[in-house]
Amino acid sequence: MKFFKKLLIIAFPIILIIVCTPFFGYLYKIMSAERDSGSFFIWSIKHPEYFGGFFMAYAFFLTTFFILFGGKKKYIWIVVFLGLEFLFFYDAGTMLLLILLGPAVVAWLIAQVVLIIKKKISKK
Repeated sequence: MKFFKKLLIIAFPIILIIVCTPFFGYLYKIMSAERDSGSFFIWSIKHPEYFGGFFMAYAFFLTTFFILFGGKKKYIWIVVFLGLEFLFFYDAGTMLLLILLGPAVVAWLIAQVVLIIKKKISKK
């Protein structure tokens, strides 16, 4: 069971990140409003908003799955993975960091609600 749980924590978020990147890319494009025109986002990719959308999805799904299925050190792993994202976007600006780390806060809130509901159901 531990192997399946670890596989679930690793594989399923990766699949969801890839599948949901266009949706988060659209949200990123709306929220960033072309603020990052001078940054490294002007690479020759067809949809540069997908780059930011990938990292928004990354922050959202990894935070959700680590909180719901992580062990005792789940918050340490969240800090490690979000810290990597922070280091990657360190020079991009404060507003961009807030846009990229905002999904992690939303994911944390959703996961806490799910855990509360799970506790209430398990008491019955």
